Amino acid sequence: MNPKSLFKKVSFLLKKELIEKLNLHTRNFFNSKSKLVKAMSGLLLFLWLLIVWILDSIKWYKKELARHYGIGKETLNKWVENYCPNIDLERWKKIRKIDAYDLCAFLNIFGYPEKGELFSKHMMAKNSGMDGTPMLKKSIESFPEKFGISAEVYDRMTIFPPKIGRAIIAGGKL
Repeated sequence: MNPKSLFKKVSFLLKKELIEKLNLHTRNFFNSKSKLVKAMSGLLLFLWLLIVWILDSIKWYKKELARHYGIGKETLNKWVENYCPNIDLERWKKIRKIDAYDLCAFLNIFGYPEKGELFSKHMMAKNSGMDGTPMLKKSIESFPEKFGISAEVYDRMTIFPPKIGRAIIAGGKL
């Protein structure tokens, strides 16, 4: 399920629940004609709508996301192609900005980069205790589910997302 649509559904349900509770409280206190209750319910609804509007307006350029990971746009496109099955590639190629929902999904799928941390094939083979890149490739071919990557994807990539790179170095513990 798309994180954006899930957020919208949850937001809709919470708004509905909030309105129902506010109506119940307003009906209970309406006889006392408390202006404070009316003002508070209106303020809460306004704050919720403001938060939703702010989250919906946050956008990042793809090049900023690539710079955040220390890679180029071409590598970012390969990551999306190989690791993000829920993203429509045609739509991805057309857009320049990424909204907050997709940004959260990317950070969850790719992992959070540490400063100066790049996961190339050579570096991962050296840090994982394998004798070299061919040994690492044979290990990935033998146990693709353990490493979270197939041999075909491993062949196409030169730099890996932090989450996958850390899993390969750790011996396949995602």
